[in-house]
Amino acid sequence: MNQFRIKARPTGSATTGTAAHELSAVEFADTADPDQAVPKTTASPLDNDSVARTLRQATPYYSAYRRQLSPTQWLVVTMVAGPTAFGILVDPLLTAKVWVGVTTVLYIALILFRLNVVRHGWKEDAAIDPPLDQIVHIPTDRLPCYTVLVPLFREKRQTVSELLLSLAELEYPAEKLDGFLLVEDDDRETRSALNGLALPSWLSILLIPPGAPRTKPKALLHGLRAARGSYLTVYDAEDKPDRLQLKKASWVFMNAGPSVACLQAKLGYYNGRQNLLTRWFNLEYDDWFSLFLPGLHDLNAPIPLGGTSNHFDIDVLHRSLAWDPYNVTEDADLGLRLARLGRTTVMLESTTREEANSKLANWIRQRSRWMKGYLQTVIVHTRHPTVLYRDLGPGKFASFLAVFVGGPFVALVSPIFWVMLALWVIAQPSWIAALFSGWIYYASMTSFVLGTFALVFAALLAAVRRGDDDLASYSLLLPVYWLLISVAAYVALIELILRPHHWHKTEHGLHIMESRQ
Repeated sequence: MNQFRIKARPTGSATTGTAAHELSAVEFADTADPDQAVPKTTASPLDNDSVARTLRQATPYYSAYRRQLSPTQWLVVTMVAGPTAFGILVDPLLTAKVWVGVTTVLYIALILFRLNVVRHGWKEDAAIDPPLDQIVHIPTDRLPCYTVLVPLFREKRQTVSELLLSLAELEYPAEKLDGFLLVEDDDRETRSALNGLALPSWLSILLIPPGAPRTKPKALLHGLRAARGSYLTVYDAEDKPDRLQLKKASWVFMNAGPSVACLQAKLGYYNGRQNLLTRWFNLEYDDWFSLFLPGLHDLNAPIPLGGTSNHFDIDVLHRSLAWDPYNVTEDADLGLRLARLGRTTVMLESTTREEANSKLANWIRQRSRWMKGYLQTVIVHTRHPTVLYRDLGPGKFASFLAVFVGGPFVALVSPIFWVMLALWVIAQPSWIAALFSGWIYYASMTSFVLGTFALVFAALLAAVRRGDDDLASYSLLLPVYWLLISVAAYVALIELILRPHHWHKTEHGLHIMESRQ
């Protein structure tokens, strides 16, 4: 029995369009005052609480709002922590050796899983590539109404100006488009940036009431209630989507089976050569969107959605209760929830270019938010592990563990092994030799040497496949990048405890600022 389904549909569904009619229009004069400067603006008639409480009231165990562990989770924690604490008191060296052995086995299993996914992702048909001749000749009357949501927060004028140019270049009939820029009502910076800019005829600004939770998914929920389209996509402030992406997505939805609820377009970077950090980031995205996610698609495994360029059947989006406003990686959480509904997410062969984070502090904030959201998602969906297993089945359940649990696990545990390796090289203490004796030594060496080589080689393959051959040499330095990911993971773990719902704003336009210096 699936616990996500609800009988009542939220007010303002795509079918009725009532929410769009309920919007109260706000007319602004063209003045210098940001409170009276933004044209084509409407205010959301909904308060934040009515939007944010939907998921947590309908299915409280599937909302990140609830911070407590379930009885089952406490049982698992007790079964692991209890014997470990007892073992430390009785024989700490043996206990540590057992944990090193278990961790080594898990490492090898995750590496084998990753390589198998990459093998599937290498297939030519691992992503759906609609035929161009059919795309360009789809009759206008056959194209569905498409809603485009773009959440904005504290954006620079140059960023929103380039965004509007990119949206205006989308090759889709204007009369079939329904778009909203989602702006917090008290966000004077973004409203000032929008002042005087020409918006496409199909695009307007939806003012979101300020207040907690101040997150992207909360803004998206306001936009969803106003949406009139049959399908919906989300773009970020710095996005430059493929001009034909909406037509490609429409073609897939029109030709796919009823189980397909979501399409994930590929993401790439337009400033991937800005500095060493962006080169690493570019290599990571090449691997993730060119090999790993297509491999999950080919295996019919749950796909952790990216935060942008995902395309939804809006009816299914309503039935799934859409985004969790308290989960700071709402996209990955929604991808898993769709899988639990028995719905399929597929990869779309269409690329949206984004801005790679070029400043380390900004990158750490962004990555720690992603990692914190993964940890939130794991906690939420393992509250009833037997129900999760029943919803997904054995194969998808194993994929969930490898992707959602395995990623944070490796990022958090790896620095401990790196420290021990450094200590062994410097001082060769006897206790490290005792920990890695026997089969553990050979398994660990295999994991370290062959595993590192395999993962770096996979990134190299992805870069070459995506036309980023000039970045190939930088793949040799990826272990340093992995260390930065581990730093972000520990920041995420601390924040999960201290402020789980805090949304770190990613600053956009850094590549523009640097180019002007």
